[in-house]
Amino acid sequence: MQRKAIAAVINQHFNKISKLTRKVASDFDKHVVHELRVEMKKLGAFLHLQNTEQHKGQLKISRRLKSFKGYIGIIRNLQLQEHLIQELIPANAHSIEPYIRQLRSEAQGWKKEVMKLIFEHLNFDEERDAMLNSIPKELSNISVRKFLKLKAHEIESLLIFQPVKENSLHELRKLLKGVLYTWAYVQQEAETMLPFEMNSLEKLQTLSDILGAYGNQCTALDLLQPAYIDNVPHVRGQELLNGARAQLEKRKEQCRLHFLSTLLAMRQNMDPSHYAG
Repeated sequence: MQRKAIAAVINQHFNKISKLTRKVASDFDKHVVHELRVEMKKLGAFLHLQNTEQHKGQLKISRRLKSFKGYIGIIRNLQLQEHLIQELIPANAHSIEPYIRQLRSEAQGWKKEVMKLIFEHLNFDEERDAMLNSIPKELSNISVRKFLKLKAHEIESLLIFQPVKENSLHELRKLLKGVLYTWAYVQQEAETMLPFEMNSLEKLQTLSDILGAYGNQCTALDLLQPAYIDNVPHVRGQELLNGARAQLEKRKEQCRLHFLSTLLAMRQNMDPSHYAG
């Protein structure tokens, strides 16, 4: 992959980020918020891939862009939480309204932070220019293999030493997403370098989706900590929220077991020749 092609991909990501940012600024539609968050993650994964190539400097997401991505992520989590709680608890449960208002108030605060950044740096032109001035002359096959070798090592280390810990599962999903988002550039090498149970787009997507569901339950539980529930003045409201928390704990464990059983099933289908030689 030559410098011109690398620049074209970076420009493509920034153009899409700018377009989605304009849409977000109008009403913070939850689907657009999600698209924007994913696009920024794709840009980060692509930069990480480029940084395996030996060249002057490193391609980095600026602090300002990281903040923007973080704010968008928090808003997304709060939007999902409101939807989830309304799904778990009957619509006529007025006693949980203080909790819903708390979620909306938090989201509104983060929306203000996003709007400040959008007003000052709508297109993030400084970040785009800095990246374009720092890209390598090419992305070689050697660098792609280096990228995948590191990913494979990190994945296998997590699966061998910490396969069931919450933090490990979150980190594993990040690693899988890093490969998924760069699949178009690493596919040929990935099929032989990654662990068998993760060496295809379908397998990566399947495991990533399960871990994504697991992560969603973890985030939802974080937003049902006592600090949130205790602010609800009605005893009935607290009971309903604690009941929702119990349901989410069950869902979380089901997702963890689903991941482990799916991983085991994939390994049982492994062709021994995959690691031959």
